[in-house]
Amino acid sequence: MPSGTVGCMSAAALSEVARRTHNYLRLALAGMVGVVLVTVAVESIRRQELLPTISHYYYTPARNMLVAALITASIAMIALSGRNVESVLLDVAAPFAPLVALVPTHIAPGDIPGVVVDCVASCVPAHEVPGVVNGVITYLAGLVAVLAVGVLIWLRERAPTGTEPLPRRRGVAIALAVGLAVGIAVVVAALVEVDGEPALLRFVHFPAAGLFVLTFSAVPLVHVLARSGPRPPAWERAVYLGVIAALAVALVLGVVALATPGIAWPAIFWAEVLALVAFAVFWIVQTVQRWDESDPPSLR
Repeated sequence: MPSGTVGCMSAAALSEVARRTHNYLRLALAGMVGVVLVTVAVESIRRQELLPTISHYYYTPARNMLVAALITASIAMIALSGRNVESVLLDVAAPFAPLVALVPTHIAPGDIPGVVVDCVASCVPAHEVPGVVNGVITYLAGLVAVLAVGVLIWLRERAPTGTEPLPRRRGVAIALAVGLAVGIAVVVAALVEVDGEPALLRFVHFPAAGLFVLTFSAVPLVHVLARSGPRPPAWERAVYLGVIAALAVALVLGVVALATPGIAWPAIFWAEVLALVAFAVFWIVQTVQRWDESDPPSLR
């Protein structure tokens, strides 16, 4: 076989396929934000009102698209493989997105007109619990499969072939450790009860959302602080700083909402919209930045 070819495809052609795949995955992540915003807008127009948070739309016909978008985004983040810190952060953030989708927020009577809430204060309605249980069990099964494949990859990359750098192997190990910790935490939360309700239903949704935002916020920060490789131009660094600021605002407002009963919920809704737009802007800008790169940092 001639040097520089793999089967019938040249190394240059393989590099082009990898570049296009990465670009399409980044655009897909931005597109998932569009899916969430459109389905929420359609339901809001139908109802002629905004619900307290985007998470509340889980209890409406928008649920299917919300869950699909978050799970698809999680898969795309894992598939967006690479050999840099950004890729490790994406792998770490990915397990949290499905939990945000599958374990809904508590709602109180009257929060969502037309939805029956069988509790005095706030809860996940009893008729929704079987669906949550089914989704979480399926999620855990998928997580176990991903971890098993990840371990096999990690063991293979530990082989003394000299083809895989040590930082990448460490990154895979970190992502696997976080995935395992998330799985154990979900199982424990499902088994432990708090006030007669599984801790899974009470304490998973918001922490998972917060950890997702916090971990992802580090991705644009890596680009701003990068000391190796070509740095993005000043305008792109400014955009990345704006993305970090938007995500920080959304995270702080979420924490304040949890700690302050009676807060004006529409503010939280718009904070979530801000975070989603920031997420999309990051992927669009990075795709534009790297569209024609034959050797993007994540593939080096």
